[in-house]
Amino acid sequence: MIKNKVSKEKIEEWKRIYEQEKDFLIPNRISGKELNQIFKNKYKVTRCSLDKFEDVVMKNAKDYGEENPDVIAYIVEEDVMVGIDIKSGYFQVESNNLKNMESIWDDLFLIRGLSKNDIENYVIAAQYLELIK
Repeated sequence: MIKNKVSKEKIEEWKRIYEQEKDFLIPNRISGKELNQIFKNKYKVTRCSLDKFEDVVMKNAKDYGEENPDVIAYIVEEDVMVGIDIKSGYFQVESNNLKNMESIWDDLFLIRGLSKNDIENYVIAAQYLELIK
């Protein structure tokens, strides 16, 4: 998860990691429906209707390539909002509690896995590799 401006050094590190490991990566991305089910089983969630948040997640899912997103929103740990598009697997995590937000985002990112397109993107692939090590 990119939280701050990325330095040139970090970009070079991601490129190095990617070049060293890219041949070992295989697509392992699960569906949005599967991601949603695993998420609900792993975390104590409260399904909620957060219209503005759901609208933002839907717009971002569309930008990600899903024509008609089907977003479900949850509250986790009382202060983290999670939206999952059950069609594409796009997800968004928002909170003022950065520690909880980052932990949940990283977890969802690892659970979802990488698509063929993700593997071809050195930034996404290197972040994934950093998390699994």
